[in-house]
Amino acid sequence: MLRIRELREEEGKTQSEMATLLCVSRQVYANYENGINEPSIDMLCRLADHFQCSIDYLIGRSDELGITKSEALSQTPTSLSKALKLFNGLDKNHQAHLVEYMSYLLSTKKGK
Repeated sequence: MLRIRELREEEGKTQSEMATLLCVSRQVYANYENGINEPSIDMLCRLADHFQCSIDYLIGRSDELGITKSEALSQTPTSLSKALKLFNGLDKNHQAHLVEYMSYLLSTKKGK
């Protein structure tokens, strides 16, 4: 499961941050990265959704990132997909501040 380590490091997240996002302990997450324990199918789906890649990519069956089910269903434009990935990379506090700021921008736009 070295790919989840690589993907986590690309996002600049710690194991603790990933564990919090996935609602598991840091040790459980570390065991996934170190190959001590294998994640369940449900956890693989959650990891693939978070990293916006296929499960095959996560487990090393493919070198292509692939497309997740949520991406295929939404068919979001590239800029929106990038914005969502960046938003998901923020901690909850920064996400809340960003939502507040976006609300502020929309309210000032309506006032014009």
